[in-house]
Amino acid sequence: FNIYRSVSASAVGDPADMSGTGSGVFDTRTQSKPIGRIVGFGDYYGQLAVFGTRGGQFWSMDPDFSKNQYERSVPLTAVAPRAIIGYGDGDVAYLARDGVRSLRARDSSNIAGISDFGSPIDRLIKAALRDLTALGESMSGAPSTFLTDPAYYPPIMEIHPDTWALWLCLHDNIYVFSHYPDAGVRAWSTIDMPVPAPANLSAQNGTLKSRWAADVCPVNDDIL
Repeated sequence: FNIYRSVSASAVGDPADMSGTGSGVFDTRTQSKPIGRIVGFGDYYGQLAVFGTRGGQFWSMDPDFSKNQYERSVPLTAVAPRAIIGYGDGDVAYLARDGVRSLRARDSSNIAGISDFGSPIDRLIKAALRDLTALGESMSGAPSTFLTDPAYYPPIMEIHPDTWALWLCLHDNIYVFSHYPDAGVRAWSTIDMPVPAPANLSAQNGTLKSRWAADVCPVNDDIL
């Protein structure tokens, strides 16, 4: 996809062919309110959810690109491509500028609303995002964020395959959301990343980068 404004599709059955049957491009600026730079995508009840820095759009997709239809928009502020993930029964969790949020059906029509299930840790998330921006500025000598500066690791969301808890790796902490409705459990916890041995410290970034999770993925019944 074009990281700024448009979404491109390849020909059906051939991801290397950008001009064959089924290929096409749609510009998010031509529909409703602009959503800013495209950050990433999610699957919301069979629709393509396009997350931007200033809003989100929903599209009904078809193998015939000419039949794709814009459905509606929602106000949101997504900030990290790898911090968008399907969670729960149709929900799509994402990292916003003001904390952890999710797209959630408001009623039986499945029209999306914004859930603030991350509100208990909003203060911690906002502080971590400020730290990331400040670090980017100090390393590059100019305003920078983790979206554009490759010198440090981006936020990542993943679902634990055994507990189904939502993990958010952000800066030097991992935030874990556990939700067990029958038991009445709905809680956030924090895993503080350990300080590495001096021999393993990054010469460029010191303890800041060396405590971060470079990557995560579910393996069997755990996350590595």
